[in-house]
Amino acid sequence: EQPRPIESKAVAGQRGFGRRWRSIAVALTLFLVSLLGYQYFLGGNGTPGIASVGVLPFANMTGSADNAYVSDGLTEEVIHVMAQQPELMVAARTSTFALRDKGLSVTEIGKRLGVDSIIEGSVRMERGVQRITLQLIDARSGMHRGSITLDAVEGDLFHAQERIAESIFDLLADAGASIAPLAAPAAHSPSAQVYDLYLRGRAALHTRSAESLQAAKEYLLEAARLDPSFAPAHAALGQLYIVSRIYLRLDADESAQLAGAAVERALAIDAENVDALTAAAALAADRGEYAVSVATFQRAIELHPSNALAHLWFGQLLHLLGYTTAGTEHVAAALRLDPLAGSTNTVMAYSVSLTDNNEGLLQAAQQAEAMQARLAPKFLSLYEFRRGNIDGFAREITRHHAVIGIDTAATPLLADAARQRIGEADLVAQLKPYESKQNIFFAREYAMLGMHRAAMDALLRTPNSGGSFLSDMW
Repeated sequence: EQPRPIESKAVAGQRGFGRRWRSIAVALTLFLVSLLGYQYFLGGNGTPGIASVGVLPFANMTGSADNAYVSDGLTEEVIHVMAQQPELMVAARTSTFALRDKGLSVTEIGKRLGVDSIIEGSVRMERGVQRITLQLIDARSGMHRGSITLDAVEGDLFHAQERIAESIFDLLADAGASIAPLAAPAAHSPSAQVYDLYLRGRAALHTRSAESLQAAKEYLLEAARLDPSFAPAHAALGQLYIVSRIYLRLDADESAQLAGAAVERALAIDAENVDALTAAAALAADRGEYAVSVATFQRAIELHPSNALAHLWFGQLLHLLGYTTAGTEHVAAALRLDPLAGSTNTVMAYSVSLTDNNEGLLQAAQQAEAMQARLAPKFLSLYEFRRGNIDGFAREITRHHAVIGIDTAATPLLADAARQRIGEADLVAQLKPYESKQNIFFAREYAMLGMHRAAMDALLRTPNSGGSFLSDMW
């Protein structure tokens, strides 16, 4: 059964009055409704209310560049806590961090993130005390709406991030945001050393280079070894092993085994760890346990409505299962939360590619390329093929193959097939020397060319081929 979309709730009512006073009553009702709506928009204090917020990377003002992971880690953890608010849209880390040091005004940042408010922060070091300053700014007007300063003893960052989140929620509530009660604090508190290793590991995990992922693995493994009961370290390891399949070329089976063990350990400690739930849902989908995967994604999104990664991966799963509309809705939700992420824009291009909207495909692919998404040429090649520009198709497919490591000598063969100079059997035979698990035996290219038997044969010969290739068959 297709998962039900989350619908907004609206209630409207109207009562009749006696004929003599009807015109007066209607006028008065309209006035009161307008006034109440205006007060709601203003948050009850004469200034615009708050429905969405972006948390910019806290400035590292400790005097040492080596401490950047502290301010970055605190920012990320605060975003993580804020994403639990059901009535507040919180911009994802990838997009907010992408705007660091761009010299943009607050109003321009608000437009790019699609939010109405901005949180700015800084971390200073003064005589062994970390002083954290926070400011709430209206992204529409640039007006300052509140600030607060907190002190934390050096090494007590775990509890500091909880206090920071509480203070931000107080600022937002005072400014008219709808804030739900906070969840109970974590029962287990890691040591300063363990939390420091965790922050270093999370910072390295986001860089996505081979060197940084290796460093992240070492930091997180050490954190988990020193404190086996610290669930976030195990959850982060689970996500690291999943992405290592792509960025470290880790064997798919080994990646799944390592990720599964880490995620299982995290959920045994904390059954509601959203990072672990998101990774568990992805692993279940890889195993073909689709009902489990759907339910797990839905639980992760229920716990953290602003979890862009959960929306993104869930959208991809729904595409795999043939629910194109529902899948695109979740990808669109991820894009609203993380509009500057190359991967999110890439998946949106993929979503549009499942429709016959070729101009929409071009716009989505160009947006992905503007976000420096490495796989954007794949969708540009499909756009060119659909409009019959075989030279353009060959150009873009060559760029795509160069990015993912396929011998570009295969391109002329595909171009000849697109021009119908060679048939399906001849193409399959001539592409044999270029086949590898990395390109899934050209399943996607066969599908694009309408060679359905060759595409399905390629998929059947490839274990763990991945959902996106099967989605092309739809």
